[in-house]
Amino acid sequence: MKTLKIGKDISEKTVITEIRKPELFGSLSVEDLSKIAKVAVLNQYDSNEFIVRMKDPSDTCFMIISGEVAILQHSQPDDEMVELARRKPYDVIGEIGLLLNQP
Repeated sequence: MKTLKIGKDISEKTVITEIRKPELFGSLSVEDLSKIAKVAVLNQYDSNEFIVRMKDPSDTCFMIISGEVAILQHSQPDDEMVELARRKPYDVIGEIGLLLNQP
């Protein structure tokens, strides 16, 4: 994972433009989007790198800006990884756990 610095690696204006695209944030004012951009952390993940694991604390939600994310779960009894879903750009993951304060 590589963390990108807002204002150095990417402009705040670009972050606001990207944050506005998902339905979850689309109706927010520029002022509210700017507040989110100021606390946002931009991470760049490599292929096959885990973003979060099941049962991790839900203290963050993730918005996908580019690429895709597979939602995986271990199957029983052979413990293979099974793809449950796939998320694409501007999908948000982890928001329910964050709002409900549950993993």
